[in-house]
Amino acid sequence: MVIFRDKRLVFLLNFLLFVGINGAVAQTNPAAFNMATGNYSFPNWIPTSGAGTYPPNAIWHRTSTLHPPKLAATTVDYVGTYNNVPANFARIDGQGLNGFDFVNDITNNDHNLGAFVVGLNTVGRTAIIVNWSGRGVSTGSLYNVILQYRLSTVSAWTDISPTSEFVGTGGFTATMPFTANISAATGGAVDNRPNIQLRWKYYYVSGGASLSKIRISAVSITSTALAGKNTGTDLISGSPFCVTPTIFAAVSVPFKYEAKATFGVSTFTAQLSDASGSFLTPVNIGTIPSNTSGSLTIAATIPAGTPYGTGYRIRVISNAVGFAAASDNIIDLTIRLSPTDITSPASVCITDSSTVSWALPTISCYTEVLVVANANSSVAGTPTGNGSAYTANTAFGSGTPFGTGFVVYKGAGTNVIVSSLTPGTQYFYKIWVRYGSEWSSGQEVSCTPDYQTKVLINGYLNATNRINEWTELLVTGDNLDMRGYKIRDNNSSQSGWQPEFNFNNIPFWQHVRRGTVIMLYHQMNSHIIDTDPSDGYLQLDVYDLTYFNGGSLTTLDLSG
Repeated sequence: MVIFRDKRLVFLLNFLLFVGINGAVAQTNPAAFNMATGNYSFPNWIPTSGAGTYPPNAIWHRTSTLHPPKLAATTVDYVGTYNNVPANFARIDGQGLNGFDFVNDITNNDHNLGAFVVGLNTVGRTAIIVNWSGRGVSTGSLYNVILQYRLSTVSAWTDISPTSEFVGTGGFTATMPFTANISAATGGAVDNRPNIQLRWKYYYVSGGASLSKIRISAVSITSTALAGKNTGTDLISGSPFCVTPTIFAAVSVPFKYEAKATFGVSTFTAQLSDASGSFLTPVNIGTIPSNTSGSLTIAATIPAGTPYGTGYRIRVISNAVGFAAASDNIIDLTIRLSPTDITSPASVCITDSSTVSWALPTISCYTEVLVVANANSSVAGTPTGNGSAYTANTAFGSGTPFGTGFVVYKGAGTNVIVSSLTPGTQYFYKIWVRYGSEWSSGQEVSCTPDYQTKVLINGYLNATNRINEWTELLVTGDNLDMRGYKIRDNNSSQSGWQPEFNFNNIPFWQHVRRGTVIMLYHQMNSHIIDTDPSDGYLQLDVYDLTYFNGGSLTTLDLSG
């Protein structure tokens, strides 16, 4: 419904921006150390190492949780110093050839370390063995350090099984060495991967003393070569991929290969699994000739008509003599076939117009939305082509004819106000989504414009002090559904409309009785709020998010 009222409204909004200065930065990942070049070992990390610097192929992370338990996620990089300055804060202390200390000190309430993370490229490698040592070097809270792995920079962290864990005592301990064959422990899952990660997770167990220090040292990682030539596919971006029966989807497939000098004149081929991730009957989706770089990217295409699925994987194979193994991209990919319908369709009619609204698909496999209106009966037919044959006009009867109806909207928005309607006539609205030349099945809603105005402006007040300004509405239609109604006002110069306030889609507005008076204040203040409809009177603030959303009164119309 639309009821227009001109009124000069001007007020000034002031915003205060508070910026945290705790030094936190986004969490980053270390570059992967290529195990084909030799063994990894933790370097001599001296206390004078610069703040915000890290060992090669490694980094320290913090959590956002005080006394973080084992499952607390790390969220930011450690950017502090390594020389016990400032004292009494969570920190990493460099110990030279003796490694480093994890230190959580509750004195300044920032005890949120953390983890030590190492990145590894294991393409062409197996029998990956991790050696390290742990030692308690203070008395205080009880903390442990456990070795974990993940298969990519976005995979979930998993404990090594059997566990490789330093169990703290809350006091000083002797140095305890650990050895873990992570290839054997993971059934080879960490082998032949372009970017796995290991981390030593330092986590709280119990106790409330002021300090906990655990020293990690003697970190070394060894491996042996896989027999034959091997490839490992890197992470693939772009999921979900959108295809139709006639349109394919482009995908870039980065990968690494070992031993890079032995592939000769050969061809790499990217392959797509089935929707469950199986390569029993793979589909070839792109090729590239080999070179000696050790790293390439295939410009591949997911075929048109590929079935919908959420468990697809991609790998790269080679026709080189002696090719042995190919690792996939690790992370499941989603492929969607044809466009997905809109959701939450709705229509609200008033005397001579209707507001039709919808929610766009959550997966962006669409090009545009098309709405067709028809009087007295459902919309018949289905759109065809790429949409160029249709011209929309919000005045019913003026857009491109479609069956016995007309096109009233074409675009990428979420609503349209259709005008030039006849009161007492039921109007049907069908909403389609297009991707390329493919169309969704469509969603339909309907409503009937009434012969009378159901809400009137009953009065208003312009006040010197804006907090006292109000608009009074009188409901003239019985059992009125005001969900989706809107209220707005001209700007102070009367040259345009300000952003509208929307009546929320809540039961409160669903059945408003005839004769109800609704007093709407224009500013949140100490007004008495009355939300009891039993006496036929409501008093609210338009900025109250429980009942309204959107809107601005800086430079009110009622519509619904």
